[in-house]
Amino acid sequence: MHKKGAYIVKKINVCFVCLALCIAFSACNKTKNNDNNEAFKDGKVELEAGNYKKALAYFELAQEEGNKDEEITELIDAINIYTDALDDYNDGEYEKALKTIKSIKVSNDARSFRSDISHLKQKIQDSIDSQNEVDNRLSKAEDMIKVGEYKKAEKIIKELDSDDNLSEDQEKWLTSLKHQIKFEKKNSQIPSETPDKEEDVYNFENDSDNAKFAVSNFAYAYEAFVKSGIRSSDAYYSYMSAYSPSWSNAYNEQWTYFNKHNITDYCVENLTFDSVTYDGTSYYVIDNETISEVKNGNLVRTTTKWKYTVIKDGDSFKVTNYASVK
Repeated sequence: MHKKGAYIVKKINVCFVCLALCIAFSACNKTKNNDNNEAFKDGKVELEAGNYKKALAYFELAQEEGNKDEEITELIDAINIYTDALDDYNDGEYEKALKTIKSIKVSNDARSFRSDISHLKQKIQDSIDSQNEVDNRLSKAEDMIKVGEYKKAEKIIKELDSDDNLSEDQEKWLTSLKHQIKFEKKNSQIPSETPDKEEDVYNFENDSDNAKFAVSNFAYAYEAFVKSGIRSSDAYYSYMSAYSPSWSNAYNEQWTYFNKHNITDYCVENLTFDSVTYDGTSYYVIDNETISEVKNGNLVRTTTKWKYTVIKDGDSFKVTNYASVK
Protein backbone atom coordinates (compact mmCIF):
# COMPACT_ATOMS: atom_id res chain seq x y z
CA MET A 1 0.00 0.00 0.00
CA HIS A 2 2.86 2.35 0.82
CA LYS A 3 4.56 1.78 -2.51
CA LYS A 4 1.31 2.11 -4.38
CA GLY A 5 0.50 5.41 -2.64
CA ALA A 6 3.94 6.79 -3.41
CA TYR A 7 3.49 5.83 -7.05
CA ILE A 8 0.15 7.65 -7.26
CA VAL A 9 1.61 10.81 -5.68
CA LYS A 10 4.51 10.69 -8.07
CA LYS A 11 2.14 10.29 -11.01
CA ILE A 12 0.04 13.27 -9.88
CA ASN A 13 3.15 15.45 -9.57
CA VAL A 14 4.19 14.50 -13.08
CA CYS A 15 0.73 15.45 -14.36
CA PHE A 16 0.90 18.90 -12.70
CA VAL A 17 4.32 19.52 -14.20
CA CYS A 18 3.07 18.54 -17.64
CA LEU A 19 0.03 20.80 -17.28
CA ALA A 20 2.18 23.72 -16.19
CA LEU A 21 4.49 23.19 -19.15
CA CYS A 22 1.52 23.09 -21.53
CA ILE A 23 0.14 26.39 -20.19
CA ALA A 24 3.54 28.02 -20.37
CA PHE A 25 4.08 26.71 -23.88
CA SER A 26 0.66 27.95 -24.97
CA ALA A 27 1.25 31.46 -23.59
CA CYS A 28 4.71 31.52 -25.10
CA ASN A 29 3.37 30.34 -28.43
CA LYS A 30 0.56 32.98 -28.32
CA THR A 31 3.07 35.75 -27.65
CA LYS A 32 5.36 34.35 -30.31
CA ASN A 33 2.48 34.32 -32.83
CA ASN A 34 1.69 37.98 -32.15
CA ASP A 35 5.35 39.01 -32.10
CA ASN A 36 6.15 37.21 -35.34
CA ASN A 37 2.90 38.28 -37.10
CA GLU A 38 3.94 41.26 -39.20
CA ALA A 39 0.34 42.22 -39.97
CA PHE A 40 -0.49 42.35 -36.27
CA LYS A 41 2.58 44.47 -35.46
CA ASP A 42 1.87 46.85 -38.35
CA GLY A 43 -1.71 47.15 -37.14
CA LYS A 44 -0.55 48.13 -33.67
CA VAL A 45 1.69 50.83 -35.17
CA GLU A 46 -1.17 52.27 -37.24
CA LEU A 47 -3.51 52.08 -34.25
CA GLU A 48 -1.11 54.11 -32.12
CA ALA A 49 -0.80 56.65 -34.94
CA GLY A 50 -4.60 57.00 -35.14
CA ASN A 51 -4.83 55.50 -38.63
CA TYR A 52 -7.76 53.28 -37.78
CA LYS A 53 -8.72 52.15 -41.27
CA LYS A 54 -5.19 50.94 -41.93
CA ALA A 55 -5.01 49.34 -38.50
CA LEU A 56 -8.28 47.53 -39.15
CA ALA A 57 -6.99 46.22 -42.49
CA TYR A 58 -3.82 44.87 -40.84
CA PHE A 59 -5.72 43.21 -37.99
CA GLU A 60 -8.13 41.54 -40.42
CA LEU A 61 -5.14 40.35 -42.46
CA ALA A 62 -3.59 38.90 -39.29
CA GLN A 63 -6.79 36.95 -38.68
CA GLU A 64 -6.78 35.66 -42.23
CA GLU A 65 -3.21 34.46 -41.68
CA GLY A 66 -4.40 32.35 -38.77
CA ASN A 67 -3.90 34.63 -35.78
CA LYS A 68 -6.98 34.11 -33.62
CA ASP A 69 -5.77 36.05 -30.59
CA GLU A 70 -8.57 37.61 -28.53
CA GLU A 71 -6.81 40.99 -28.55
CA ILE A 72 -7.08 41.20 -32.33
CA THR A 73 -10.80 40.38 -32.23
CA GLU A 74 -11.29 43.00 -29.51
CA LEU A 75 -9.44 45.67 -31.49
CA ILE A 76 -11.32 44.91 -34.72
CA ASP A 77 -14.66 45.21 -32.89
CA ALA A 78 -13.55 48.39 -31.13
CA ILE A 79 -12.39 50.09 -34.34
CA ASN A 80 -15.64 49.22 -36.13
CA ILE A 81 -17.71 50.59 -33.25
CA TYR A 82 -15.56 53.74 -33.06
CA THR A 83 -15.95 54.49 -36.79
CA ASP A 84 -19.71 53.86 -36.59
CA ALA A 85 -19.97 56.30 -33.69
CA LEU A 86 -17.87 58.84 -35.60
CA ASP A 87 -20.12 58.52 -38.66
CA ASP A 88 -23.22 59.00 -36.48
CA TYR A 89 -21.61 62.06 -34.89
CA ASN A 90 -20.77 63.59 -38.29
CA ASP A 91 -24.36 62.93 -39.43
CA GLY A 92 -25.70 64.76 -36.38
CA GLU A 93 -27.12 61.58 -34.83
CA TYR A 94 -25.69 62.44 -31.43
CA GLU A 95 -27.85 60.24 -29.20
CA LYS A 96 -27.20 57.25 -31.43
CA ALA A 97 -23.47 58.04 -31.50
CA LEU A 98 -23.29 58.23 -27.70
CA LYS A 99 -25.06 54.91 -27.29
CA THR A 100 -22.72 53.32 -29.85
CA ILE A 101 -19.46 54.58 -28.41
CA LYS A 102 -20.41 53.54 -24.89
CA SER A 103 -20.39 49.92 -26.07
CA ILE A 104 -16.67 49.93 -26.93
CA LYS A 105 -14.43 47.55 -24.97
CA VAL A 106 -10.68 47.96 -25.41
CA SER A 107 -7.65 46.92 -23.37
CA ASN A 108 -5.48 49.29 -21.38
CA ASP A 109 -2.59 48.75 -23.81
CA ALA A 110 -4.20 50.82 -26.59
CA ARG A 111 -3.64 54.12 -24.78
CA SER A 112 -3.76 56.43 -27.79
CA PHE A 113 -6.91 54.73 -29.07
CA ARG A 114 -8.59 54.95 -25.67
CA SER A 115 -7.73 58.65 -25.57
CA ASP A 116 -9.43 59.23 -28.94
CA ILE A 117 -12.48 57.28 -27.76
CA SER A 118 -12.75 59.49 -24.66
CA HIS A 119 -12.30 62.63 -26.76
CA LEU A 120 -15.05 61.62 -29.22
CA LYS A 121 -17.36 60.70 -26.37
CA GLN A 122 -16.90 64.19 -24.88
CA LYS A 123 -17.54 65.86 -28.25
CA ILE A 124 -20.74 63.88 -28.65
CA GLN A 125 -21.94 64.84 -25.17
CA ASP A 126 -21.10 68.51 -25.81
CA SER A 127 -23.13 68.40 -29.02
CA ILE A 128 -26.09 66.86 -27.20
CA ASP A 129 -25.93 69.62 -24.59
CA SER A 130 -25.76 72.24 -27.35
CA GLN A 131 -28.76 70.70 -29.16
CA ASN A 132 -30.76 70.71 -25.95
CA GLU A 133 -29.95 74.39 -25.48
CA VAL A 134 -31.16 75.14 -29.02
CA ASP A 135 -34.39 73.22 -28.35
CA ASN A 136 -34.93 75.31 -25.22
CA ARG A 137 -34.43 78.55 -27.17
CA LEU A 138 -36.77 77.46 -29.96
CA SER A 139 -39.41 76.56 -27.38
CA LYS A 140 -38.92 79.95 -25.71
CA ALA A 141 -39.36 81.76 -29.04
CA GLU A 142 -42.51 79.75 -29.70
CA ASP A 143 -43.95 80.75 -26.32
CA MET A 144 -43.12 84.41 -27.02
CA ILE A 145 -44.99 84.31 -30.32
CA LYS A 146 -48.05 82.86 -28.59
CA VAL A 147 -48.21 85.82 -26.18
CA GLY A 148 -47.41 88.42 -28.85
CA GLU A 149 -43.82 89.20 -27.84
CA TYR A 150 -42.72 89.25 -31.46
CA LYS A 151 -39.57 91.36 -31.14
CA LYS A 152 -38.10 89.09 -28.49
CA ALA A 153 -38.99 86.03 -30.53
CA GLU A 154 -37.45 87.55 -33.66
CA LYS A 155 -34.20 88.21 -31.81
CA ILE A 156 -33.90 84.53 -30.85
CA ILE A 157 -34.85 83.41 -34.37
CA LYS A 158 -32.23 85.71 -35.91
CA GLU A 159 -29.51 84.36 -33.63
CA LEU A 160 -30.40 80.74 -34.35
CA ASP A 161 -30.67 81.42 -38.09
CA SER A 162 -26.90 81.89 -38.22
CA ASP A 163 -26.23 78.59 -36.43
CA ASP A 164 -24.84 76.05 -38.92
CA ASN A 165 -25.15 73.14 -36.48
CA LEU A 166 -28.93 72.86 -36.26
CA SER A 167 -30.40 69.41 -36.78
CA GLU A 168 -32.88 68.77 -39.59
CA ASP A 169 -35.78 68.86 -37.13
CA GLN A 170 -34.51 72.10 -35.61
CA GLU A 171 -34.21 73.66 -39.07
CA LYS A 172 -37.85 72.75 -39.73
CA TRP A 173 -38.87 74.11 -36.33
CA LEU A 174 -37.04 77.37 -37.00
CA THR A 175 -38.64 77.68 -40.43
CA SER A 176 -42.02 77.03 -38.86
CA LEU A 177 -41.47 79.82 -36.34
CA LYS A 178 -40.46 82.25 -39.11
CA HIS A 179 -43.71 81.61 -40.98
CA GLN A 180 -45.71 81.67 -37.78
CA ILE A 181 -44.38 85.04 -36.62
CA LYS A 182 -44.85 86.51 -40.09
CA PHE A 183 -48.41 85.27 -40.16
CA GLU A 184 -49.23 86.41 -36.62
CA LYS A 185 -47.79 89.90 -37.13
CA LYS A 186 -49.66 90.29 -40.39
CA ASN A 187 -53.02 89.19 -39.07
CA SER A 188 -52.99 90.11 -35.38
CA GLN A 189 -56.09 92.15 -34.54
CA ILE A 190 -54.79 93.38 -31.21
CA PRO A 191 -50.98 93.39 -30.98
CA SER A 192 -49.68 92.49 -27.50
CA GLU A 193 -46.76 94.85 -27.90
CA THR A 194 -46.95 98.60 -28.40
CA PRO A 195 -46.65 99.08 -32.18
CA ASP A 196 -43.89 101.25 -33.63
CA LYS A 197 -46.30 102.84 -36.07
CA GLU A 198 -49.97 103.61 -35.86
CA GLU A 199 -50.68 101.62 -39.03
CA ASP A 200 -49.46 98.41 -37.37
CA VAL A 201 -52.75 98.26 -35.42
CA TYR A 202 -55.50 96.36 -37.21
CA ASN A 203 -59.06 97.39 -36.37
CA PHE A 204 -62.23 95.94 -37.89
CA GLU A 205 -65.46 97.87 -37.72
CA ASN A 206 -68.03 95.11 -37.85
CA ASP A 207 -68.71 91.40 -37.76
CA SER A 208 -68.75 91.19 -41.55
CA ASP A 209 -65.11 92.25 -41.62
CA ASN A 210 -64.33 89.81 -38.81
CA ALA A 211 -65.87 86.97 -40.82
CA LYS A 212 -63.64 87.87 -43.77
CA PHE A 213 -60.71 88.04 -41.43
CA ALA A 214 -61.50 84.51 -40.19
CA VAL A 215 -61.34 83.19 -43.76
CA SER A 216 -58.00 84.85 -44.50
CA ASN A 217 -56.68 83.57 -41.16
CA PHE A 218 -57.72 80.05 -42.11
CA ALA A 219 -56.01 80.25 -45.50
CA TYR A 220 -52.76 81.81 -44.32
CA ALA A 221 -52.50 79.60 -41.23
CA TYR A 222 -52.70 76.55 -43.49
CA GLU A 223 -50.04 78.05 -45.74
CA ALA A 224 -47.75 78.59 -42.73
CA PHE A 225 -48.34 75.01 -41.57
CA VAL A 226 -47.43 73.50 -44.94
CA LYS A 227 -44.32 75.66 -45.30
CA SER A 228 -43.15 74.66 -41.83
CA GLY A 229 -42.39 71.17 -43.16
CA ILE A 230 -43.68 69.56 -39.96
CA ARG A 231 -46.32 67.02 -40.94
CA SER A 232 -47.62 65.91 -37.53
CA SER A 233 -51.23 66.26 -36.41
CA ASP A 234 -50.02 68.16 -33.34
CA ALA A 235 -48.35 70.77 -35.54
CA TYR A 236 -51.49 71.04 -37.66
CA TYR A 237 -53.55 71.61 -34.52
CA SER A 238 -51.18 74.31 -33.24
CA TYR A 239 -51.52 76.23 -36.52
CA MET A 240 -55.20 75.72 -37.30
CA SER A 241 -57.19 75.29 -34.10
CA ALA A 242 -57.32 79.03 -33.37
CA TYR A 243 -59.09 79.62 -36.69
CA SER A 244 -61.14 76.45 -37.13
CA PRO A 245 -62.58 74.18 -34.41
CA SER A 246 -61.02 70.71 -34.43
CA TRP A 247 -64.51 69.17 -34.59
CA SER A 248 -65.46 71.08 -37.72
CA ASN A 249 -65.68 69.82 -41.26
CA ALA A 250 -63.30 72.54 -42.46
CA TYR A 251 -60.58 71.50 -39.99
CA ASN A 252 -60.82 67.79 -40.79
CA GLU A 253 -61.31 68.15 -44.56
CA GLN A 254 -58.19 70.30 -44.84
CA TRP A 255 -56.13 67.77 -42.84
CA THR A 256 -57.42 64.89 -44.99
CA TYR A 257 -56.66 66.77 -48.20
CA PHE A 258 -53.13 67.58 -46.97
CA ASN A 259 -52.30 63.93 -46.33
CA LYS A 260 -54.19 62.38 -49.26
CA HIS A 261 -52.42 64.54 -51.84
CA ASN A 262 -49.04 64.77 -50.03
CA ILE A 263 -48.98 68.57 -50.08
CA THR A 264 -45.37 69.70 -49.61
CA ASP A 265 -45.67 73.39 -50.53
CA TYR A 266 -48.55 75.85 -50.58
CA CYS A 267 -48.87 79.52 -51.41
CA VAL A 268 -51.86 81.85 -51.37
CA GLU A 269 -51.05 84.02 -54.39
CA ASN A 270 -54.25 86.05 -54.29
CA LEU A 271 -57.36 86.23 -52.11
CA THR A 272 -60.28 88.62 -52.72
CA PHE A 273 -63.78 88.76 -51.25
CA ASP A 274 -67.09 88.94 -53.13
CA SER A 275 -69.71 89.02 -50.38
CA VAL A 276 -70.68 88.22 -46.80
CA THR A 277 -74.17 87.17 -45.70
CA TYR A 278 -75.62 86.31 -42.30
CA ASP A 279 -78.58 84.02 -41.48
CA GLY A 280 -78.76 84.78 -37.75
CA THR A 281 -76.48 81.88 -36.85
CA SER A 282 -73.59 81.76 -39.30
CA TYR A 283 -71.78 84.05 -41.71
CA TYR A 284 -71.26 82.94 -45.30
CA VAL A 285 -68.22 84.40 -46.99
CA ILE A 286 -67.65 84.15 -50.76
CA ASP A 287 -64.09 84.66 -51.91
CA ASN A 288 -61.78 84.03 -54.88
CA GLU A 289 -58.45 82.34 -54.26
CA THR A 290 -55.48 81.72 -56.51
CA ILE A 291 -53.37 78.95 -55.01
CA SER A 292 -50.13 77.29 -56.07
CA GLU A 293 -49.22 74.03 -54.37
CA VAL A 294 -46.97 71.02 -54.76
CA LYS A 295 -49.43 68.15 -54.94
CA ASN A 296 -48.10 64.57 -55.12
CA GLY A 297 -44.80 65.98 -56.31
CA ASN A 298 -46.32 68.20 -59.02
CA LEU A 299 -46.70 71.97 -58.96
CA VAL A 300 -50.36 72.90 -59.47
CA ARG A 301 -51.87 76.38 -59.78
CA THR A 302 -55.63 76.92 -59.46
CA THR A 303 -58.13 79.74 -59.12
CA THR A 304 -61.33 78.83 -57.25
CA LYS A 305 -64.40 80.57 -55.85
CA TRP A 306 -65.18 79.32 -52.34
CA LYS A 307 -68.06 79.65 -49.92
CA TYR A 308 -66.95 79.57 -46.28
CA THR A 309 -69.18 79.08 -43.25
CA VAL A 310 -68.01 81.15 -40.28
CA ILE A 311 -69.37 81.14 -36.72
CA LYS A 312 -68.82 83.48 -33.83
CA ASP A 313 -67.22 81.57 -30.95
CA GLY A 314 -67.09 83.94 -27.99
CA ASP A 315 -64.98 86.86 -29.18
CA SER A 316 -63.49 84.83 -32.03
CA PHE A 317 -64.70 84.08 -35.54
CA LYS A 318 -63.87 80.61 -36.85
CA VAL A 319 -64.29 78.70 -40.11
CA THR A 320 -66.39 75.54 -39.79
CA ASN A 321 -67.03 74.56 -43.41
CA TYR A 322 -66.16 75.40 -47.00
CA ALA A 323 -67.21 74.34 -50.49
CA SER A 324 -66.42 75.45 -54.01
CA VAL A 325 -69.09 77.43 -55.88
CA LYS A 326 -69.64 78.33 -59.53
